[in-house]
Formats: sequence, C-alpha cells, structure tokens
Amino acid sequence: MDGLYNEHLEAITALNVIAFGVDGDLVRSISTLAARERLRGPDAAVLAVAMRTSTAIATLDRRLAAAARRVDFSVVDEPAEDAAPASGPGWWEWLPSAR
Repeated sequence: MDGLYNEHLEAITALNVIAFGVDGDLVRSISTLAARERLRGPDAAVLAVAMRTSTAIATLDRRLAAAARRVDFSVVDEPAEDAAPASGPGWWEWLPSAR
C-alpha cells in the first residue's frame, strides 16, 4: 500500500500541486461560504483554500465564479487562447492507475 501511496504522491508533486493541512479556521471558512453562498461543500472548500493561498481562482463553474465575485475574490473564468485542447488528457490521466 505504501508503494501505491508514494507513486500517487510523486505524480501529484510532479503536477506542482501543493498539499497542506486543514485547521479550524479553514473549516469555519468552508462552512461559512457553503451556508452564505449556497455552495456545495467541495466548491466551498475550493474557494476557501483559494482565498487562503492565492490571489484568484480559476474556474469554468459559473456558480463558483459568481460566489467568488460576491465575496470580492478575483476570478479567472475564460480559458487562455493557448490553453490545451479539450481533447487532451485530463488531470486524472497523469496519475498512476490504481492496482
């Protein structure tokens, strides 16, 4: 099991994903955003983490973008002209397959 965990951790690290702990303040932020902005838990978590760690959120989810704007957080919601084509591999295809 440790080998598979390490493979996944290495694949995520190669994508420049940053993992960090969740504390009580972040949980309160997620709960508050979910309630006030009527977001689903995962969307509220994405927004709360973005608000803590960056200056903007990149999303094509209209509800999430609207909620971010309501709390005065910057949103990037248009794909760049040089973005990867829609037919390219999804992020999940970069991870080692589960055994």
